[in-house]
Amino acid sequence: MEYGVPQGSVLGPLLFSLYNNDFPMLINKISDVIMFADDTSILITSDSRDGLLQRFNHILNRMSNWFHANRLILNPTNTEVLKLLQLYYLMH
Repeated sequence: MEYGVPQGSVLGPLLFSLYNNDFPMLINKISDVIMFADDTSILITSDSRDGLLQRFNHILNRMSNWFHANRLILNPTNTEVLKLLQLYYLMH
């Protein structure tokens, strides 16, 4: 059985928005979610490397469950992880 909305349809954008409307609430308290059209960015911050990895894994687990429940597949070739480090220098 196939699922989805035909690309280019008039109702496609509305149906897509309704379909994934609950996704940000899934991880809203753990990170910031930015969605535009069919692109999603998830911003994760932490004061430590271990905290960052813990949040990252927790979010991946929640996303995996959400994708499975909604019969979606994450395309790894269109997925990127960008790690930015901010260093603080204390001057005395």
